[in-house]
Amino acid sequence: MGKRFEGSRRIDGPRGAIVEAARIALRELGTTPYLVDPLNGRIGAFTGLSLASYGEKVEILVLDGEVRVSSECQMAMTVVDWGRNKKNVTALLDHIERILPHVTMNYGLVPPIPMPASTVAPPPVVVARPTPPPPPPPVPGSVPPPVAPRAVPGGDPMSLLHARYLRGELTLDEFERLQAEILPKEL
Repeated sequence: MGKRFEGSRRIDGPRGAIVEAARIALRELGTTPYLVDPLNGRIGAFTGLSLASYGEKVEILVLDGEVRVSSECQMAMTVVDWGRNKKNVTALLDHIERILPHVTMNYGLVPPIPMPASTVAPPPVVVARPTPPPPPPPVPGSVPPPVAPRAVPGGDPMSLLHARYLRGELTLDEFERLQAEILPKEL
């Protein structure tokens, strides 16, 4: 065994879909892509450090109808890779073939496969809550109940009275009468 392994497989499909399937396969296998070039059909990635190796550099080239994958140990002094590079190449090619039909379906390149009726979820059940009844209409000629003053945190009685007057809750006469009760007589 050497420190580099290359493999290829005939995989038919649009180049962009194959590149996307390869990108997904790399992510599923736990690698970190450093290059994704869908126009030229190139992807590069690094595998992580493990007990078996210091990691490998993986390169994928998508040609018309063919996918080439190479895996090379990152450590230049590696003499034996213990089958790690071959395992990377075959796993990637298998993943790409497995994922490609789903990618092309999502890209709209192939009509979707109808699902059996047993796997289709039933529509969600919407429970309508009863709405409260509207308030009864006011009786003609009746006076609405007085509105309690809205408390203002830290507000003094005079500013509360002024706010009620500005909201239209008090007439001018009522405002002046209540003002005379609140203010000291000496002013």
